[in-house]
Amino acid sequence: KVAERTAELDQANAELERAVRQLYDAGAELAQTERLLTLRKLVASVSHELNNPLMGALNYVQYVRSKFAEHPEIDTVGDHLDAWLAKAERDILRASRVTENLLKYDQISAGHQSALWPARLVNEVLELADPALQRAGVLAENRVEQSLRQVQVNHESLQQVLLSLILNAIDALKEAPQRRIIIDGRAAKHRIELSVEDTGRGVPEPIRERIFEPFFTTKPQVEGAGLGLAVARRLIEAGGGELTYEPRGGQPGVGEPVGGGARFVLRLPPVAVDERLS
Repeated sequence: KVAERTAELDQANAELERAVRQLYDAGAELAQTERLLTLRKLVASVSHELNNPLMGALNYVQYVRSKFAEHPEIDTVGDHLDAWLAKAERDILRASRVTENLLKYDQISAGHQSALWPARLVNEVLELADPALQRAGVLAENRVEQSLRQVQVNHESLQQVLLSLILNAIDALKEAPQRRIIIDGRAAKHRIELSVEDTGRGVPEPIRERIFEPFFTTKPQVEGAGLGLAVARRLIEAGGGELTYEPRGGQPGVGEPVGGGARFVLRLPPVAVDERLS
């Protein structure tokens, strides 16, 4: 009798524990859903306010460029100015797409995918990040071989993710004695791997499991909503890839660690051989 009652109590306790866990999970999911809805309203407002001046600036840039195109006799200074305006136009459009992606956080899709050379894309991203790198006194090194196999991805998504990882690394190096970022790449089994590694302090072990959660951030609230890595992972996963954090003591991602710090690894689908030959 006592043994039977004990078994019944154990079973009841186990069922109660399961119910409590389910209730906790449901509550956490509801809280995150509510935060997402709140954020969508906030981002919708911010996107509207930000896109208006962006579109105004874009109109002016495009107008000036059209005037230069109408007058080819303009000297080389004008030619340089047109190149600068082209870069300004590109960045304005990129900023506009970033706000659009934030607004559609829970509706992120793969978008248009094309074959891209990883080394070229990394060079593009480093050019975009160059002003921030120089201001912070950070040395960035591109170790991605020009011959590394092409990847099948959305250009804007991968560019945005790589730039975000590099800017995060710059931020992590603010107080580091050695300020260095390495972007590396290699061909792995059924994947092309790219890594962004820095010589900062790395991600503390207690929070490594949470860094890709929406709204999780170690920064003050005024510096961000904690969506950077969450958006980055969803963008990469939407295109059939993976984004992971690999601690220094774990299995190396791409290349060798530069000493402490963090390493984020992108695993991307390669272009099929027959597509490259066609």
